[in-house]
Amino acid sequence: MPRTLLTLVLLAAMSAATLAPAASAKTITVAEKATLRIEQDGTTLTGRGTATGTLPGRVTADVKAVGLGVGGTVKLYPRGGGSLTINVAANIVSRARGTDTLKGNMAVRSGTGTYDDAVGAGPVTATINRRTMIATVTVTDIRLTY
Repeated sequence: MPRTLLTLVLLAAMSAATLAPAASAKTITVAEKATLRIEQDGTTLTGRGTATGTLPGRVTADVKAVGLGVGGTVKLYPRGGGSLTINVAANIVSRARGTDTLKGNMAVRSGTGTYDDAVGAGPVTATINRRTMIATVTVTDIRLTY
């Protein structure tokens, strides 16, 4: 009889575990515009600024210039807390009147806090005014799951 009772308890526990709701991921569509002041040291570009849009907050960028492109890491610190670490790679598609226009891709590599286990990817566009060293970065229609 104790063996039957143990079997029933185990079956009940397994049933409860399979019926328990799983933690559901949240998916949002992100559209952001960030403005950063860029400092250049050789081929390293470091930027600090703010983002407005779906996840407004502080943004930093650390990228390397290689040929006609850049690649590196951007960190977004939304006002609500947490952070997103994003890999970016872009190439210059035009140079006119002191402004470089770049197009490329971004991929969310990791997150903290609310954005733990975040994933998302999509296109990125940037313009850099070479006289003022102000960059404007735009992403639209990025599906972010966290």
